[in-house]
Amino acid sequence: FDDLLKRRNMQEWITIWPGEHYLLLAALMQTLKPRRVIEIGTDTGMSSLVMRRFMPEVSKLTTFDIRPWKSVEENVFEEADFADGRLEQRLVDLSQPAEFEKHRALLEETDFFFIDAPKDNVFEYKLLELFKTLRFQAPPILLYDDTRLPSMLKFWSQLTAPKLDITSFG
Repeated sequence: FDDLLKRRNMQEWITIWPGEHYLLLAALMQTLKPRRVIEIGTDTGMSSLVMRRFMPEVSKLTTFDIRPWKSVEENVFEEADFADGRLEQRLVDLSQPAEFEKHRALLEETDFFFIDAPKDNVFEYKLLELFKTLRFQAPPILLYDDTRLPSMLKFWSQLTAPKLDITSFG
């Protein structure tokens, strides 16, 4: 992570608690080698940069948020991160059916989702219902972040899909 740690606003705790999940994201990118990655919830961009750094060179990452990355004071992005087309941000609320529908084809071809959205006990349920309508080209992996936050406990416990809590690995 040495190159990433030199970034403006990059937190040095990305390699120690509470940031161990960045190491897990890096390992997942190297192991799974997904060709299409979607992040839902860009925020500062740290997760995006880690995944972009460790995913295969031919892979593409689209990060969705309702705020442009430049408006997030602590963002870690540089314009150059988007120059080669491997990383893009789309300003969309995917919990809205009409917006979700516009991105259906992209969602259905995705191998790996990192879902780090608002954790408000509304968005996650709406998104999950919409996800049930997708016909994936291949079974994807959905990685939900912060499932042990009080606001996410109910959602996680009610999730009926096959799941594994890998918090202790992260």
